[in-house]
Amino acid sequence: MDDKYQIAIAFGGESLDELGVNSVNHYREKNQKILSGEIAGSPLFSPIYEHPIPAEPKEISISEIENLSDKVLAAYRDICNNGEHVPGKFGDFIQIYKLGDNHYQMLVSKKAYHKPALAADLAVVLKGNDSGGNDKYMLVTGTRKAEPGKGKPAWLGGFANISKNQDGTDVLDSFAYTLLHEGQEEAGLRIEHSDPDMLQRNYMADNIPVVAYLGPKGKEVAYDSEMINLGLIATSDLSFAKGGERYDDGQKRVHLTNGFCVMIDLKDERISDKILSGWLTAGDDIDKLQFHDITGYVADNNAGNLAGELEFGIQHHNDFVEPVIKAAHNHFINQ
Repeated sequence: MDDKYQIAIAFGGESLDELGVNSVNHYREKNQKILSGEIAGSPLFSPIYEHPIPAEPKEISISEIENLSDKVLAAYRDICNNGEHVPGKFGDFIQIYKLGDNHYQMLVSKKAYHKPALAADLAVVLKGNDSGGNDKYMLVTGTRKAEPGKGKPAWLGGFANISKNQDGTDVLDSFAYTLLHEGQEEAGLRIEHSDPDMLQRNYMADNIPVVAYLGPKGKEVAYDSEMINLGLIATSDLSFAKGGERYDDGQKRVHLTNGFCVMIDLKDERISDKILSGWLTAGDDIDKLQFHDITGYVADNNAGNLAGELEFGIQHHNDFVEPVIKAAHNHFINQ
């Protein structure tokens, strides 16, 4: 049996006319292109895992392997049209098992429910010195490659994923754990925690001791740092074009995000745009990095018009600007 049909997936929802059967990898690749903005459409999977509800298996006999896709489509439509199966609101999974020569079994399962997409945002604040030896504070942001906010600055960050434990069970990555690898992937900023397995399940983590590695490539220095929880923010219901998180069909890309700020004290190290651009490199969903001098804002403990200066393309990113400044002031100046 052709591998690409060993597990097939169908999306039909309420309309059988929109039904399609193909390999899981085909749909995963298509979904990734939708999420990245490469092609238009609504996301096919929630970034959060969905558990199928098993249904009674439906056996079908197929004489020609080349027609498997058409046969599965016909069998699926039959059991929907005759009332044996009601399509799931968020689509159905179809699995095909080969039982013998020209004998296959089709198992249809509903996608049980659509969990809201959860994400984590990361602000990076660096303390160093200016050319005169005075305290200087820099903030790192990055330009997004895809909608929403394509071509405009944003915090670093990404989706909280489902991972597999060693025993095969699922675990939802915590927001803080998610940001350990997002900093590396999107800015080349290596952030390590002494017990990442524990942090992965700590959904209320705050004041997290971490080690950040910064410096010229190949000569990075380890700095004892801290990740501070800025709180949860519900994302905007506006459309992508207006800086929100809602697709044209009403679905949302991100429902809730947790902001964190990593505070990195470089001691007497001099910092500037030019120096930092040699230490950090944009990657993944980030096209390029920006380095903002926020010394005055941190010293005054007032975000002022910083949100307007940053010009974020995603509206809810503005909600973390003031908490970042206050957290930086408290961490570096009030402690």
